[in-house]
Amino acid sequence: MTSSFAKVEQSLRAQSIIMTLARVLRTVLTIGIPIVLVRVLDQETFGAYKQIGLLASTALVVLNFGLPASLYYFVPRMPERSQTFMVQTALVFSIVSVAAGVALALGGAVLARIFGPQAAEYSVWLGTMVALSITAMLDVAMVVDRRVRLAAAVSAVLDATHGLLIIATALVTRNLHWILAAASLSLALRVVVLALYIRWRGQITPTVVGGNTLIEQCRYALPYYGAELIELACDQFHAYYVAAKYDAAQFALYAVGTMQLPIIGHLMHSVGETIVLDGSKTYAAGNLQEMRRVWRRATYMLALVLMPLFFVLEVFARDIIEILFGVSYSASADVFRVFIITMPLSILLGSTLLRATGDLKQIMGANTIALLVTVGTLTLTGDWLGVVAAAWSVVLGNLALTAIVTYWILKRLKVAFGEYLEWRDIFFVMVAAFGSAVIGYYVTAFLPQWMRIFVGPGAAGVSYFAVIWFLKLIPEAERKLIIQFWSQAKVYFRKA
Repeated sequence: MTSSFAKVEQSLRAQSIIMTLARVLRTVLTIGIPIVLVRVLDQETFGAYKQIGLLASTALVVLNFGLPASLYYFVPRMPERSQTFMVQTALVFSIVSVAAGVALALGGAVLARIFGPQAAEYSVWLGTMVALSITAMLDVAMVVDRRVRLAAAVSAVLDATHGLLIIATALVTRNLHWILAAASLSLALRVVVLALYIRWRGQITPTVVGGNTLIEQCRYALPYYGAELIELACDQFHAYYVAAKYDAAQFALYAVGTMQLPIIGHLMHSVGETIVLDGSKTYAAGNLQEMRRVWRRATYMLALVLMPLFFVLEVFARDIIEILFGVSYSASADVFRVFIITMPLSILLGSTLLRATGDLKQIMGANTIALLVTVGTLTLTGDWLGVVAAAWSVVLGNLALTAIVTYWILKRLKVAFGEYLEWRDIFFVMVAAFGSAVIGYYVTAFLPQWMRIFVGPGAAGVSYFAVIWFLKLIPEAERKLIIQFWSQAKVYFRKA
C-alpha cells in the first residue's frame, strides 16, 4: 500500500539533505510574501502583520504542550504504539488550539492595550490562525516516520499554494484583512492534509494498544515543554519588548532587521531532527564513539555552509535590506548586522544533542540562564541603545546558552574541549569565508546596487569554494561526490 513517495529513508545524510532541500524550496516559494507586502502595505500595517505573525508563531509552541516534539522520542522506540501517540497528540493539540483561538478572537481590547489598535483590528484573523495551529504537526508526523520524500513533496505543494495565494491576494486587494483570510485558508488546507495522512497511516501501521499512553507521553513531553517555553521566552522576549514599547511602524523596521533567515532555520532543523532521531538510539545503546563521530561531522559541515553566508550577509547587509524591502527600511540594516551574529553560534546546534540524551533539566537550566541574560541586557541597555539593544540581547543570550550546553555535551560525550570540534579546520574556514566576502564586496563596488547583491555574493562564493578546495577543507567523501557530479555534468553538456 505504500507509494514510492512514502519510502522510509534510513540514511542520516539522506534525511538531512532531502528535508533541507525541501525546506529551501519552501523558502523560494514563500520568500516573496514579505517582499510584496512591504510594497503594498504602509509601514504601520506591515508592522501589524508582523505582530500577528509573532503572536501566531508563539501560539504554535505555547499550545502544543511538547507533545509533537515527544513523537521524535516515542515513535522510533515504540513503533507498535506509534499511531496511538500520533492520534492523541493531534486531538489534544486541536482542542487546546481551538479554545485559544476563540479567546484571542474575542480579546481585541486586551491586544489593543498591549500592542496598540493596529494589532487589535485583526484579532478575529489572529484567532482563526491560532485555532489552526495543529498544522505544525504536519512535518513532524512524516519526519518521525522517516518518510522524508513524502514530507518534501507535500511541503513543496502546500508552500507553493500558500505563497501564490497570499501574494495574489495582496496584489489584488492591498488589504490586510483579505491577506490574513488567505493565510487562514492555506492553514485549513494543511489541516485537511494532516488528517488524511494520520488516517492513511493508521491503515498501514500495526497498532498494539496497551497502558495509558497519554500519561506516559506527558511524563516525557511536559518537562520538555517547560524547557521549550523558557527557550521561547528567550527567543522572542526581545520581539515582544519592541512590539510593546514602540509603535507598529518602528516594530516593522525591527522585524525586518531580525528576520529569521529561512535557509538557516531549515538547515538547522533538518540536521537537528536527524541527530535527535539517530542519537537517541545510539546513546541508548551506549555507542558514544559513534555519537562523537556524527557530532563532529555535522558541526563541521554546518561551519562549511554557515560561515561564508554569515560574512557575506555582514558585508552586504545594507544593500540586501534596501533592495529587498526598500530604502525606507534601510535603518533595519544596523539591527540585522547585530542579529545575525547568532549564526556562527548556531553551528553547535544548541540543545539538540541534549534532547537525544534526554537531558531535559539541563536544557531548561541553560535556557533559564540565557533568558536572564537576555532580560538583563535589555534592562541595562534598552534606553541607551534603543531597538539595537534588543538585537544584542539575543546575541548575548545565545552566547550564554551555547556555553552552558557545550559544558553538558562535553560531559555526555566524554570528550575534552580540544577534541570537541574540528577546531583547526573551522578556523581556516572562517578565514577563507571572511576574505572571500571582502573580495566579493570590493570587486563589485563599482556596480549598481541591484546588480551588486547578486554578483558580489556570487564572486565571494566562487573564491571561497576555490580556497577550501585547494586547502582540502572539504571532507574526502564530499570531494568525491563533487568530482563525480562534475564529471557527469561535463558528459551531459557534451551530449547536449
